[in-house]
Amino acid sequence: MITTKQRKAIAALLTAPDYKTAAEITGCSYRTLTRWLTDREFLAELHQVEGEIVGAAVRGLIGDLDKNLRTMREIRDDERTPKNLKLRATQVIDQAFYKWREALDIEQRLSALETKVFKHD
Repeated sequence: MITTKQRKAIAALLTAPDYKTAAEITGCSYRTLTRWLTDREFLAELHQVEGEIVGAAVRGLIGDLDKNLRTMREIRDDERTPKNLKLRATQVIDQAFYKWREALDIEQRLSALETKVFKHD
């Protein structure tokens, strides 16, 4: 179990520009902080918190996808829109599709691999 000070260090690591500043914010030495960064339990907690932050950000982006695509379609389909902007809107829509498709494919492949690896334990 990590300490209250280590939790404070995790918060500092997520917001400070560097380890030295994070140590100062935490109220510990740089050496102590770097030692904590080699501790499995501390790192596991840090990675969990980072994952939660990234997850929340991704959920926010996913929530915006429909609105963003609608906006791009409106730009693309508006007869007053200059052709170069229509082309760019079309490219943005296509790129979004391919990136999300690729991410989904990677997620499915990773899930299948994890199933195979952990199935044989």
